Amino acid sequence: TGSECIFRDIGAFHGFNDASTQICWTDSGGRNEYTRCNFLGMGNATAAAQAGGRSLVIGGTTGENSFTDCQIGIDTITSSAANASLEFAGGTPRNTFRSCVFPRMTSSATTLMVIVTGAAAMDRWQLFQHCMFVNAIKSTSTQMTAAISVTNASPGGLLLLQRCSSIGSTQWGDTN
Repeated sequence: TGSECIFRDIGAFHGFNDASTQICWTDSGGRNEYTRCNFLGMGNATAAAQAGGRSLVIGGTTGENSFTDCQIGIDTITSSAANASLEFAGGTPRNTFRSCVFPRMTSSATTLMVIVTGAAAMDRWQLFQHCMFVNAIKSTSTQMTAAISVTNASPGGLLLLQRCSSIGSTQWGDTN
């Protein structure tokens, strides 16, 4: 819930053998800067089987967070449910991701890199610059149907992808 904080060169690993929904890191404060940070959620097969599992959730109406050279997600454990590495929720505005990597290993086509949940889940825009969304399909991972899911036709904002790459998903986004 902190605001205007700087996080550098830290890692968060969340890999408990627990069937409850697990979220590695939540930012609901806003205007925070993250540089070279790792958010490694769902680092256990039981956790990776939970649909609500996340590596990073950004919520709250302040937003304006900056992520540079971060890793969001993990590919050492296979996700077997429709969970996501990153979630936008609560109307969060203007978050920026620069040169971030989103790795996944999946056994389900419904696993996601990014999910935007609910009506007005984000405000204005979310910017991804030079980011890599990598599903390890050359290492037995299942092809994902979409890298990104927007669960409501009125998300309140838009996702901007500038010079990003997606590997191992059939398309960038789903219906919305």
